[in-house]
Amino acid sequence: MEEISDYNGLIESIREIIKDARKRIARNINIELIATYWKIGKTIVENEQRKRIDSKSSRQLILSLSKELTNELGKGFSRANLFNMRKFYLEYPDVQTVSGQLTWSHYSELLIIEDESKRNFYDAGQLNTYLNFYKTEVNDTGDNPPIGIILCAEKDEIGAEYILGGFDNNLFASRFSYVLPDKEEFIKELEMH
Repeated sequence: MEEISDYNGLIESIREIIKDARKRIARNINIELIATYWKIGKTIVENEQRKRIDSKSSRQLILSLSKELTNELGKGFSRANLFNMRKFYLEYPDVQTVSGQLTWSHYSELLIIEDESKRNFYDAGQLNTYLNFYKTEVNDTGDNPPIGIILCAEKDEIGAEYILGGFDNNLFASRFSYVLPDKEEFIKELEMH
């Protein structure tokens, strides 16, 4: 019986090693992908500036790049994706400000938001950083993991799913209200959850 228990423990240990390795590999791939797309955006913008290309010519250039790169390298170089890479560089000219916690899909969604302050608010990566710090440096053994709550002007469950997806921490989004409920209503609401 003890041999079976030892064997099951061995299997579980190996399983955890593989799961951890897969997470690290996926995270590293994501970091490289984001850095690559940022560099492509930078290259396009610098080419436009050097040749003083106007917006109409820029659109034509990106369309040509899309066709050629897709034929040669495969998926990932659609016209829309190349425009996003270009905008990614323009919106985040310092690659050090880019979070590896977010995927390219997250950044593509964020780039749609024109208002920079709103876009920065929806970059949940900063909150995730604080939660990781708190979990590692502040929590005591036996404490529950910290949670993060993002208050939004509108509660868009699909948008929140894209923004919060892929994080290991407990991050939640909810719509905020300008008026607080009275004490009894608030207690009743808390007890329901």
